[in-house]
This record gives sequence, structure tokens and C-alpha cells, in this order.
Amino acid sequence: MSQIFNTKEEAYQYISDLSLTKKQLDSTKRTIKRATKSSQIYITQQLEKIIVKIKRQGQNGYQEMNFMIDADGEKITVQKAYNAKQELVHYDPKSLPILSEEVKQAIEIMPLTSAQKSVILKLLDNLNQDTTIEINKIQDNVIFKINDQTINIDCQGKEIILWLVPMLK
Repeated sequence: MSQIFNTKEEAYQYISDLSLTKKQLDSTKRTIKRATKSSQIYITQQLEKIIVKIKRQGQNGYQEMNFMIDADGEKITVQKAYNAKQELVHYDPKSLPILSEEVKQAIEIMPLTSAQKSVILKLLDNLNQDTTIEINKIQDNVIFKINDQTINIDCQGKEIILWLVPMLK
């Protein structure tokens, strides 16, 4: 069960009483430091891992930064944003293997058409683990970023590929 804290100081005190390795404790402190004054901090210990979720309100919903920290202090980070209807509208697995079940589950719960989900899942099947992705739901469209490439997927599942070319000097 998660413990919820409204201040960094409360969260720091809580983790100091847990049985964490030095590396894990240091990494967890650095993670908690990312919270703002208006953030809520959720901390859960699962076996040898500690999970920290930092949640903050936005103009039209809220943002969550989720961190899973292992005994060596290594982190897996996933950024999520939800709209006012509490629908997942932004999913960015910053350090999560993109072929994991969690990524597929996120796609399933996002408010996407079946055609959009189908296109994204097909695209994922053709990527390797080193690929970075980000998924954003904007009105009826989905913006799916793969490394430096952006794909706009309309509600019928039609893809428009927008290449991002760095500016030349």
C-alpha cells in the first residue's frame, strides 16, 4: 500500500525508516527532490524495489512521474498525464523497455480509437528495445514519436509521418 505525503520533508523522513541500500536511499532522495510544493508524493515498497510517484495538478488534469528504484539505485521512469476526465493522454516511458507489457497496457487504456490502437501496436512490433517513444493524445489525433520521427495518427488510423530534421548552421 502506498504512503502519501504532501511535503518532501515527510517523504524524506518516511524513507529514512525503510530498509534501503545506500544507493537506493540516495536515488530515492534525488527522486523526491523533483517534487514541487503542490505535488503529492506516493511511496510504495515492493520487495527490494521502491516505487515513487510524484503527482501534480495541471490546468486540465494532472501529471504523474513514476519511478521504480532497485537496490542498486537504478531507476525506471515513466511520465504520464491525464486530462480532466482522468483519461491517460500522455505516455512517455523514459527508461522502460518499449516492448514491455506496461506500454501495451497504457495504449489499451488511452482514449484511442481501435484503428489508432492497431496502428500503434503494429508500429511497436517493428521497433527494437533501444528505440525511444512518446504517445500524446491531442483532440482526435495521436502524436506518436519514435526517436526523431513524429507520426500523426488520425481517428481513422491514417498515418501522416512528419520528419523532424535538425536545423543546419
